Amino acid sequence: RFNSLIEALNKDNPGVESIALWKDGEMKRIHRYTPQKPRLIYSHTKSFVATAVGIAIDEGKLTLDTKIIDLFPEYLPYITDERVKDIKLSHLLTMSSGFGSALLMSSNRRRDEGYPDYVGFMLKREMKYAPGEKFVYSNADTHLCGCMVQRATGTTLLKYAHDKIFAPLDMGFPAWETDPDGVAFGGSGLYLDITDMMKLGILYLNKGVWNGERVVSEK
Repeated sequence: RFNSLIEALNKDNPGVESIALWKDGEMKRIHRYTPQKPRLIYSHTKSFVATAVGIAIDEGKLTLDTKIIDLFPEYLPYITDERVKDIKLSHLLTMSSGFGSALLMSSNRRRDEGYPDYVGFMLKREMKYAPGEKFVYSNADTHLCGCMVQRATGTTLLKYAHDKIFAPLDMGFPAWETDPDGVAFGGSGLYLDITDMMKLGILYLNKGVWNGERVVSEK
């Protein structure tokens, strides 16, 4: 089946740049047009942020019921919608915060949406739904997850992700877009090679264990 895929792409490639295959504990790779180099992985970034959240939960620094306003009380005087106070980490992870719009998406950020304070931009907003009521895909929800990790752990999200995920999985120190406050952007912006992207999938297939070492709990 893998060879058939290669044959099909050789005949009519719709833009695939590289393919990686993991088999019998060995990574094999095929590059078609571009040399081995990190690429912007867009929303796959969210999977790494969610993993960092899970590790912070394992360490007792967060829970799924942690409310964002409990970690960012300085915004309380500026809240215009009382329902913001009910947003929990679980709502942000499931993109059911209640803001009801796709916010901080790539094109919008290029037009200065949210500048200069992404957390304030979100917490000061009016909400369309109660937290947990409706799923709406949004970069902003995952970015707020990353901001919660940074505030709860007392270190930068990039350093935390490096120490807990990138270094254990031998991924080096990747480039990662930040928000205007210098926080690694939780919704996108991470640059990885295809084999490093695959490593996160292998980690999950192995129920949170990498090379015999526990990275994140199976739970």
